[in-house]
Amino acid sequence: MDTVFLLWHNGPPELEDAEMLIGVFRTKQDAKDAVTALAGKPGFVDYPGRFEICPYQLGKLHWTEGFVIPQD
Repeated sequence: MDTVFLLWHNGPPELEDAEMLIGVFRTKQDAKDAVTALAGKPGFVDYPGRFEICPYQLGKLHWTEGFVIPQD
């Protein structure tokens, strides 16, 4: 099964939902190169340790549990 690499930035810890999908890359090295290219940009420069590279298998069902809408 083919694997790609998702590059996320988790943003400032004090912000909810600050998780950002930056891109999907063919190799882990491509994702690392993207981190290097972004590390000095506004926002990212203040939170350099919050990048995360996650391997992700193509052609696989990843969400299998369904979902529930919260009731107020």
